[in-house]
Amino acid sequence: MKRKDLTKKIICLITLSGLTFAALFSAPAENALASSYEAQSKLDELKKQSEENERAILDAEAKKKAAEAAVDQAQSIAAQRQENADRYKSLYNDVRTNLDLTKLEVEDMKYELSQVNESLKQTEEDAKKQYEAMKKRIAYMYEHKLNKDFFTIMAESGSFAQALNEMDNVKAIAAYDRAQLQRYQNTMQEVAKKKEEVEQKHAELSQFQQVLNKSAGQLQTLYAAAGEELREARADVNAAANNARAVELQLKEFETKRAALSDRQAEAQALLAQAIAKEQAAREAAGKEREYTGGAVSATTDELTFLAATIQAEVGILPMEGKLAVGSVIMNRVKSSYFPDTITDVITSPDQFTTYTIGAIDYILENGGPNEDCMEAARRVVAGERTGDWLFFMTVKAAERLRIAHYELVCGCAFFYKWERLPEPEESQEPQQPSAPETPAEPEQPSQPSEPETPQQPEQPKQPENPPEPVQPAEPSEPEIPAEPEQPSEPETPQEPQTSG
Repeated sequence: MKRKDLTKKIICLITLSGLTFAALFSAPAENALASSYEAQSKLDELKKQSEENERAILDAEAKKKAAEAAVDQAQSIAAQRQENADRYKSLYNDVRTNLDLTKLEVEDMKYELSQVNESLKQTEEDAKKQYEAMKKRIAYMYEHKLNKDFFTIMAESGSFAQALNEMDNVKAIAAYDRAQLQRYQNTMQEVAKKKEEVEQKHAELSQFQQVLNKSAGQLQTLYAAAGEELREARADVNAAANNARAVELQLKEFETKRAALSDRQAEAQALLAQAIAKEQAAREAAGKEREYTGGAVSATTDELTFLAATIQAEVGILPMEGKLAVGSVIMNRVKSSYFPDTITDVITSPDQFTTYTIGAIDYILENGGPNEDCMEAARRVVAGERTGDWLFFMTVKAAERLRIAHYELVCGCAFFYKWERLPEPEESQEPQQPSAPETPAEPEQPSQPSEPETPQQPEQPKQPENPPEPVQPAEPSEPEIPAEPEQPSEPETPQEPQTSG
């Protein structure tokens, strides 16, 4: 049994498998293709285009993720460079602050040094004056006192005590002068030492000021370079964001193309159904009987198992009557000239069996295979047993909404041979009811076929109460597209009843 890879079909077909049959029946009859084979060929071509567009969408989504990652990376680099620029700016500001403080200290040292120099100069002048006064006193005493002997002093003084007193005065004046000179010398030494200390501190501060000036210049250069790198990084962020927007626009274009292809595919399916109905009507008009679709069909073991798995996926919870009815539809199609002539081709035809599109059939095959009841139903219909000559089936609710003219009710499902619809209701019958929008009014989507009961395999998906509609495979929900800024959400395509096969 040859079947396309289900993984590829799930990716490429799940978003396109179900198309509206409201469009199917609103398409003008005059646009119908000459034959069901031509309609099927056109549908296959559109299916191919849809698959190519889906691959383009996947590629665009991958590019979008890469573009978003590039934006994140560029923003991360820009943030790092912003951090570097801020750090250099902070360091530069700290250095400038220290430099300003150092300049103030240097100015203080200059002022202190000027005060020390002034003090030293004043001390030197005071010592010089003291020295000059001392020389005058010494000269005076030498001329009037020191050049006389003791006896002359005694004779001039008039008394011994007065003579001693005059001599003590001379000694006291000499001692005072010597002490003053010594004090001035000590003061000059202290001032000179202070001057040396101030000059040394001034030199150190001046050197530190030069270092700070150099550091400030280097930091200013680094800050400027960091600013340039930051501008480049921001430019990269803008470029990455622009690229991401371009990819997003491209993805939107593919999404738009997807919708257009879906519409064209719906029209092609409508033409296919109309072509089949036209051929059926022509056959009836010619007085020919319906095609005989009974009789046995040669089938391999794989084909028989594939048929049984399809029956289980479609109506596994129904009794044998329902299983045989679905099996009869599939085998009638195999025998009909309107459809492919093998079991595998009928079931895997584009947009026919939702259970095949979503992988439910493959799930059954990979998890123990179909149960014995479904295998028995498959063997019976392959051997030639038919419960009807139907080519389509769907839920009764969907059949009523589509206004199917003639159908037979089997186990809660509507089975019929030809797409023949009841006339449209006259507008006058509902004068107060607002006209329905063109697009939204769609036949209700039948629930997806639940997997048949398989007691030995509890993990198989459960079948819903209503079997899937055979009109066109119900359109599965499209894979969710991540919400993107400024991208309008894609309008939800109304799901439609499906043809089984």
